Amino acid sequence: MVERERAGGLECYFIDRAETRKLLPIVDGPFLGSVYSPTDGSAQPQLAVLSLARAATRLGVAIHEHCEVTEVTVTGHGVSGVDTTRGRVDAGTVLNAAGAWSPHIGQMVGVKIPAEVRRSHLMLTERLPRFMAPVVSTDLYGYFRQSLSGNVLIGYAARPVEGFERQVTREAIAIAMRRASIIVPQLQHASLIRAFTGFTVWTPDLLPIMGPVPQV
Repeated sequence: MVERERAGGLECYFIDRAETRKLLPIVDGPFLGSVYSPTDGSAQPQLAVLSLARAATRLGVAIHEHCEVTEVTVTGHGVSGVDTTRGRVDAGTVLNAAGAWSPHIGQMVGVKIPAEVRRSHLMLTERLPRFMAPVVSTDLYGYFRQSLSGNVLIGYAARPVEGFERQVTREAIAIAMRRASIIVPQLQHASLIRAFTGFTVWTPDLLPIMGPVPQV
């Protein structure tokens, strides 16, 4: 991982268990070391998306919220636009950037997008004294980020799901919190104030699918 990230221009290092605990004393449990990137950053998704939307609007982009695409129309020369729940939009180019819903949009024009939809559980704790500076991410125990206000966001690894069921399950929360408290014992007695789910789309090689589709 370090070799791959460095090849991409990211500053990161492998550090052993002792170095990890010196950097982040609150972590414990069965780990041998970590990959540390001092130049990484994080953003609150809601604020980041709103900022991008405002910037796009200033540049002349029209954003229509709560407007579902029901069909992508194709003529002999390729796509000609989309039909939506608010009427038709004519367009010589249609960009499929629907995230977890991208395979569904692809089906509208007969394009199979090899991707699997997964659901993640996310939980938010009460406000806690500041104890976690870096974002912590693990394969098995989840990922953690403490906000400036003190709340800790806990994410539980995505699992395949049929359809788009948003329900939060007690089973998933119990597993996530049990694992979280192993790697970050300080969370053992923290109270959760909120939990929610989200969908992501996973390609077989975990790389994004980008570029034109010649047949349409």
